[in-house]
Amino acid sequence: KYFPSTTRKVFGNSTALVTSIALLTNIHFLFYSRIGMLDITITFFIFSSLISYFFFTKNRLNRKLMIISGSSFGLAFMTKGVASILILPIISLYELILAYTEKRNLFKEVKSYLLFLVSFAVISVPWHLYMYLTFGEKFISNYFGYHVFKRAVSSIEGKGKPFFWYIDVMRVSMRIWYVVLTSYFILIVSYFSVKKLAYKS
Repeated sequence: KYFPSTTRKVFGNSTALVTSIALLTNIHFLFYSRIGMLDITITFFIFSSLISYFFFTKNRLNRKLMIISGSSFGLAFMTKGVASILILPIISLYELILAYTEKRNLFKEVKSYLLFLVSFAVISVPWHLYMYLTFGEKFISNYFGYHVFKRAVSSIEGKGKPFFWYIDVMRVSMRIWYVVLTSYFILIVSYFSVKKLAYKS
């Protein structure tokens, strides 16, 4: 209910209906949801963080949305660590785009950014601090060194696969929506190719 209702607010009824059907007919999403895979949990928190931030950009007086966004970021970080960091470049890039297109002064939003970071810290710091005080350097080397850094930059525990393997996973899990996604990608590439040729001529 959370996903279609927020999608409807942003994009309208038609988009909310199509995306909900796509999600509910995605085999891997349904399977992972049933068995409690953390991929689904972190996806929810990332979505919650980004959509709260998006609503904040439409009403910057409502700073509670940045508290929700930062808290969701903290929960995402607690769920699956480094994968949640994706939130930061997305928000940062969008803020830079808004600053350029709307001539917005980013320094005026410092209080909002601080609320976001403090909310994140309130959720994520206590557990990390407790673990460090309990286990010391062993926690730093094992958790940050192995589970955060090494998992992010290399293949471990036999989970390394070539790039095209993931495309095959998408084909199997998305089924009919893989055809739609591939067709859309081809259309986008074709559109920009034609536009580039028209510009040159």
